[in-house]
Amino acid sequence: MEVDYGELIEKYECLRKYWKNGRYVIVDHESVVLLNQCILLHYFCLVLPGDLVRPDNLFPRVPGRAWYVQFLHDKLLQNVDSTILLDVGTGAYAIYAMLAARIFKTKATLVRGTDTDCGAVKNSQKIIEANKLAQIIDVKHTYASDNMFTQLSSAPYAITMCNPPFYSSVEEMQQKRREKYASRTLVELKGSSEELYTEGGEVGFVMKMLTDSTHHRHENIWFTCLLSRHSSLLPLINFLKHLHIKDHYVQDFTLGQTTRWILLWNFRGWKLDTTCANHKLRKLQSYPATVLPIRCKLQKSLLEIEMLLNQKTTEKLQITLESSEQLHIVAEFDCWSRKYRRRKMTKKSDTHIFNLRHKQSVQLMWLQGSNFELFQSFHGFVSSLYLL
Repeated sequence: MEVDYGELIEKYECLRKYWKNGRYVIVDHESVVLLNQCILLHYFCLVLPGDLVRPDNLFPRVPGRAWYVQFLHDKLLQNVDSTILLDVGTGAYAIYAMLAARIFKTKATLVRGTDTDCGAVKNSQKIIEANKLAQIIDVKHTYASDNMFTQLSSAPYAITMCNPPFYSSVEEMQQKRREKYASRTLVELKGSSEELYTEGGEVGFVMKMLTDSTHHRHENIWFTCLLSRHSSLLPLINFLKHLHIKDHYVQDFTLGQTTRWILLWNFRGWKLDTTCANHKLRKLQSYPATVLPIRCKLQKSLLEIEMLLNQKTTEKLQITLESSEQLHIVAEFDCWSRKYRRRKMTKKSDTHIFNLRHKQSVQLMWLQGSNFELFQSFHGFVSSLYLL
């Protein structure tokens, strides 16, 4: 999200003492708290009462968290009517959970937060009640040894999110912060030990997430987490491959001078368009590009292509014309191929789902499936229809 700081300063007088030379300056914990309280109220109509701001808990900065939630909404809910969202380690303020309740709106049937800190859970519950969100958001206490995703065992479709502790020890935290703030004032970082560091740092924490997720292979869950360090990516990608988790993706985003990375994975053959990620990140993805341009002139409408798809395939595809610019296609067989006709195959393969986008250019999106060669084959088949 983009914050109009000038507008905030004009509306909220409490922020003005931190407004210097046309910018908001973070100088202490109070400057962090006031700014993010005002952002929550101004952009999301969420109140965070001052008497519930705990001096020993990490106070989250809202813009990056809102970007993360908005990304999940835009990328993972395109063809889903509703979802359960789980925030692992929701903290003392349930910020992710409340942002999800606002941004997901009717798409979220339930937002659940979990935390190992009983005090944080109780404080979150009070804030949720203050915002009249208790019917949507549920926060539960868990233990560090628990499977992180047990709460989702019966969910028809679910998305997880998590902002893991950054550091592996208090010594590492102090050293890294001294390095980061070497040329400027070191702002005190408030937070409990569980929030700030954990054994193995964020890599160790996410490795447990990955291991726990393997016990939910047959459930409809998108697993995601936010990473603070680029150096965490390679060991985690290698661990994903070690666990034979093929569908994993990385998306980067930058707010101000801070870059973060979202790691996503699933066991259902679901694909994610990561063409907007930078070139180095795309090399980390397990599958080749899931979007292929079809090089042709826009001489046929999608309605004409739909008719040709039905005429030229042995078995009927499930085709939905969603708009003049998008065709949704479900394929149970590679019924367009000569190979299929020679085999006269009757046994169903795993389901593959595509979107054909037809606007200024033509693109084939791979949404679900396990066979990249089949995706390429269908791309070639659709390309040939445009040439007829």
